[in-house]
Amino acid sequence: MGLIIVPVVAFWLAALFFTCRAGFYWMMGKAVFPDAALLMLAAFTAALCYVLLGLLKFRARNEVWAFEIPCFFLLNKYASALFACAVVAHFFGGAVFEGDLAKAVILVVAFAVACGNLLGCFGAGAFMKKYNISQTY
Repeated sequence: MGLIIVPVVAFWLAALFFTCRAGFYWMMGKAVFPDAALLMLAAFTAALCYVLLGLLKFRARNEVWAFEIPCFFLLNKYASALFACAVVAHFFGGAVFEGDLAKAVILVVAFAVACGNLLGCFGAGAFMKKYNISQTY
């Protein structure tokens, strides 16, 4: 299973790096405190909400397959499609998404999906321990 999980984790790490780099270059001329702090607060809040809502799906279960929660986050087709839409809007939406608000939404969506997928994957063990969910192999 590591042959499937490791490349997908590497992809989401690269996606998170891309999002952070794009956000850094977009925020270069902006004020740090009101603009960047609020944007990153919104992005982290969205990522945590995504992880929380995803993990709540497994809270009532007694046992899960060993890689079920990481696969739920890493191989989620809706999250992948949402990230792909954000990347396409970033690269090809220059004429449509000119305003700061549109660029901020693109950045928040891309960061929330990439960071949320990684947090959900690596936080699955702690979640299962907290709610006494056993793993089956």
